[in-house]
Amino acid sequence: MANIAVLDIGKTNKKVFIYDQEFRLLDQSFASFPADETGPVHLERIEEHCDWFLGRLRKLSQLFDIQVISVTTHGATWVGVGEGASLALPVIAYSTEPGDDFRRVFSEKYGDASELYRQLSTPNFGALVCLGRGIAFARDHFPEKFRDIRSILCFPQYFGFLLTGRTVAECTYVGCHTYLWNFATRKWSFMVDLMGIRDLLPTRVGRPADVLGTISGEIASVTGLARQTLVTYGIHDSNASLLPFLLRENSPFVLVSTGTWCVAMVPTKDTFLTDEERGRNAFLNCDAFGNPVKTTLFMGGAEHDTWWGAIQQATGATDYPPCDMQLTASILEEADTFIFPGVMPGSGPFPKSVSRLWAKGKEVTLQNILNRREFPSELANPARLYVVLNIGLAIQTSEQLRGVGVTDGMPIFVEGGFRLNETYCLLLASLFPGSRVMRTNLTEATALGAALIGASALKHCDLRSLRDSFQIDSVPVEHRPLPQALRYRDAYLGQIMKEANHKP
Repeated sequence: MANIAVLDIGKTNKKVFIYDQEFRLLDQSFASFPADETGPVHLERIEEHCDWFLGRLRKLSQLFDIQVISVTTHGATWVGVGEGASLALPVIAYSTEPGDDFRRVFSEKYGDASELYRQLSTPNFGALVCLGRGIAFARDHFPEKFRDIRSILCFPQYFGFLLTGRTVAECTYVGCHTYLWNFATRKWSFMVDLMGIRDLLPTRVGRPADVLGTISGEIASVTGLARQTLVTYGIHDSNASLLPFLLRENSPFVLVSTGTWCVAMVPTKDTFLTDEERGRNAFLNCDAFGNPVKTTLFMGGAEHDTWWGAIQQATGATDYPPCDMQLTASILEEADTFIFPGVMPGSGPFPKSVSRLWAKGKEVTLQNILNRREFPSELANPARLYVVLNIGLAIQTSEQLRGVGVTDGMPIFVEGGFRLNETYCLLLASLFPGSRVMRTNLTEATALGAALIGASALKHCDLRSLRDSFQIDSVPVEHRPLPQALRYRDAYLGQIMKEANHKP
C-alpha cells in the first residue's frame, strides 16, 4: 500500500512520520538541531536539517512504499536561493533581535508598525517573528549576499525546492504574520513592491495540497525513492494542526495548539481585525483553503520549559509534580505569587512583560535566577512553583482566547503537549465555565494535517472528501469549582498591566 512521508520541522524538534492511507502512524523519527545563537545574528542549521531528512528517507525507503512527501514547518523563516540552487545567504532564525535602529529605519521606509498592523493584520512582534521584517533585516546586514538571491522561498517550500527543483509559494505561510499578504484580495500585498522583492517571489501562490511535482533524479538516487514520488506545496505548522478540526467540525470552535508556541485559532470570514482585536495582539493567518483565521499566540511551551528548567536547576527536581487541587486552590486563594511571561519579548498578549517571579511584592527576573544571581525562597518548593507557572500559562491562554473572540458555548480543543498537563487544563476550564474544554487524542495533530495534505495529492481528491477517513477523540475536562481563579486572574492582570503602563 502507498505510504505518506511527513517532514515536520518544528522550532524545537524535527520529525519524520510515515502514515498509511488510513492515517495510521507506521513510523516516527525525531532529531533536534537548535539554531546557532552564539552571535548577534541567530542562524538555522539548515544543512543539518536537510542531511538528516534525506538520510531518514534513504532508510525509510527500504521499509515503506513512500509515494508522496508532505512538508510542514514552523513560521517566520525564509530561504534565499542563489544560482545553481545554492544558498545565497545564511538562513536567519526569527529569534534574532534586530535592535532599535533597525526598527526605526524599517518604520521610516515602510510605515508605522501600528498602521501596518491595521492594513495587513500583522502585529508588531518582537525579534524577527514577522517574515517581511526578516527579509528587510537580511538585506541590511548581508547586502552583497542579498544581491545574489534569485528566489525567496518560505521554509516549507524550500524543502519542496530541495526535493523537486521547483519554486512556489502557498497561502498558509505567506498569510501568517509576514506583511506580505492581502487577505481581502488574496494576493501579494503592497509591501512586496515597497520592499522591491516582487521579482524574487514566486508568481503563483497555491494551496498546500497542490502538487509541486515529483522528486528530482538526484533526490531519487540519494534516497532510493521512486522517481515518480509526489511532493506537495507544503503547509505552515499551525494550519496543519488546524486542518483536521476544519474537516471534522461543522460549528464554530477554537483550537489551542500547544508546543513551543501556543496558538489559538478561530476560523472567520473577516478579512480585517477590529480595534479591540488588535488591542489584544490578534492577527490573521490563512487556512489550507485560503480562508482567514483569527489567531493569537504566545511562547507557552518555551515559557513552560524555560521556567521548569530553572526550577530543576535550583531544586534538583526531575519529574513534573502531580496535579494537586488542594495546593492549587490555596495558591489561587492567596493570589500573591505570579510567574509573568517574557521569554520572547514583544509577543503574546503581554508584549511588554519581562519574564520574572513576583512573590509578595518582590520581583526576581528569570535571567537572574538562571544566572544564579538570586535564589528566592519560592524556588525551594518545586511543586508549589510549578502550579504558579501553570496558572500563569492558563491565564495567558484565556487572554489569547478573548483575543480571537471565543464565546460561551464554543468548544475549546486543546492539542499538543499541554493537553497532558492536567493542572493547566483544569484551570483553563475554570476560566471558561460556559464552554467545553476538550483534550484531544491527537499526539501529532500537525503531522496528521500534513498527512491529509499528502493523501489529497496521492488520491487526486478534494481535502474535504477525507473528512470521514480519520477520527478525533476528545475527552472533556472536568469543571471543578475554582471560584478563586477569577480573583487570581484579576490580580495577575492588574499587576502585569501596571508594569506595562509604566513602560515607554
